[in-house]
Amino acid sequence: VFCKFVGGKGVTQALGVMLGFSPRLGRLTAVVWLAVSPAAWAVRGANFVQSPQAAWGSDVALVSLRRLQALGADTVALVPFMRQSSPAACDLAWDQHYNLARIEAAMRQAENAGLRVILKPQILVNGHWAGDIAPGDAAGWACWFNAYAALIKDLAGLAEARRATGLVVGTELKRTELRPEWRTLLSDVRKRYGGTLSYVFHDRVDVMRFPALDALDSVGLSLYPRLGETAAEAFRGTAWQRYGLRRWAAALSKPVWFAEVGVPSRQGAGKTPWQWQADADPAALADPGFQAEALANWLAALRGDWHQGVLIWDWQSDPNGGGVRNTDFTPQNKPAEAVLRCFWQDEGMPECAP
Repeated sequence: VFCKFVGGKGVTQALGVMLGFSPRLGRLTAVVWLAVSPAAWAVRGANFVQSPQAAWGSDVALVSLRRLQALGADTVALVPFMRQSSPAACDLAWDQHYNLARIEAAMRQAENAGLRVILKPQILVNGHWAGDIAPGDAAGWACWFNAYAALIKDLAGLAEARRATGLVVGTELKRTELRPEWRTLLSDVRKRYGGTLSYVFHDRVDVMRFPALDALDSVGLSLYPRLGETAAEAFRGTAWQRYGLRRWAAALSKPVWFAEVGVPSRQGAGKTPWQWQADADPAALADPGFQAEALANWLAALRGDWHQGVLIWDWQSDPNGGGVRNTDFTPQNKPAEAVLRCFWQDEGMPECAP
């Protein structure tokens, strides 16, 4: 017998009773235990990305947030982008389309739409993935972390002021993850923000190597593994991923959440679902049916209370984004929207498959 109840001060308590036959006593005996763990976010929603034609804070951006909430979402991760010129550069700054005022406007709109907010900054590097960032020598690393910490600490102050659900201190910064500077950065951020701190890893094998893992409240993970070319292969792929992910999550001392789960709606996306650059390929053919089936497989595979939730990549601030001819990640105005509604509102019944 096992049950859960929510205790005070944000603590989830689990009461369990194990029954067994005692040969010595000749009767059933019971062992009772109480387990205490951090309260789960239990998030369901999407990463909210600013579209060029629908700035955060605009009326149309609010329409998009309300449509996401109407599907059954309860949380958005706002993704403000920083930018630097190359992996070794120390010219990190907010991208020209983002600043604290615009981020706060998006937070207010999300709150007005009935959504919880996680701040999840990410870095754009000209011609590279953020995971390639590596300044090189000691002076370069010091310069980069000083620049990055200044931006993150500003976000931490905003997260505290608006009582954000969580703050992600980094996303897929793979080549930075062994650096000792992370502990100082997390300590400084903790002084400014009292909520949940997380980091989003690109690969689960990287988690245990993170030198400041104990300073995080939770562990986020991006999920873009190869799924195969057909719907049947994608089904088997997500089922196999569930097996490995559950074992991995059970072995960690931290709560786990899936910060990015996504598949582009283009032909062949199951072979390389992580390649967002291919979205801009004018020769790419749309395949919204495969995207819908793949997302249904993922949401089915990730059902259960063994993690803190799933956020889809991505949802655009333009309510007219996506569409059946679109080949990027957003499920907007595609068959995948109905999949999200079914899983989020109907608890993932079998008929949620497209």
